Amino acid sequence: MQAYHIVFGARGTSYDNAMRMCPDARADEFRQVVSRLSPPAGSIIGDIPAGGDYLRRFIPPGVGVLGFDPATGFGARPGGDLCSLPWSDGQVDHVASIAASHHVERKTAFFAELRRVCRPGGRLVLADVETGSATASFLDDFVGSYNTTGHSGLFLHERETADALRSAGWTTLAVDRVLVRWRFRDFSELTAFCRSLFDLRGIDEDEVLREVNERMGVDEELSGIALRWPMMMFTARRD
Repeated sequence: MQAYHIVFGARGTSYDNAMRMCPDARADEFRQVVSRLSPPAGSIIGDIPAGGDYLRRFIPPGVGVLGFDPATGFGARPGGDLCSLPWSDGQVDHVASIAASHHVERKTAFFAELRRVCRPGGRLVLADVETGSATASFLDDFVGSYNTTGHSGLFLHERETADALRSAGWTTLAVDRVLVRWRFRDFSELTAFCRSLFDLRGIDEDEVLREVNERMGVDEELSGIALRWPMMMFTARRD
């Protein structure tokens, strides 16, 4: 399995282009994470890894964000490591980690590092794809067949992830299976977003649309369309 910084060193620019093209597409996902953190004014959220700083737009007024990402594709300097953050102990009040832990092989070490930089009593929201889900199949089977890096994720598992969090010093407060929706104006915008976000090559728009509709499901709404994106979200407290 390729490490996070290698994957997004190769295709982080394409990912970032998609997020800049449709900055509100994943608003539901980011807001679900923030709502579970419930950050009070004056607190600081650590966003790890932060990609292109996408979470910041969805943070309440008066709440700070400190982001870190090791991938050069997002503009980072070489040599970053998610298991060795460049922050002091207890530097942030809460931690968010969104859609990235499936690229991290050393889960307990990663969770322990998130704990180190979080103050005692702070919260972690870990949001990612669940093992055995339609989303996991979409990423590993479909995306992995057409992008430049392949895809083989170590996805979240209710018992195994809770055990790893506990070993790292976190107490799991809740485990939620959440159907978030990525929203777009039309089908053309959806397919353009997916092709860029996942760096898909050698496949046309019609094929992308067919795959996402058959594997994930697309709903028509009054304001446009929504791609179903099932996720698992762990909320944990730093002991």
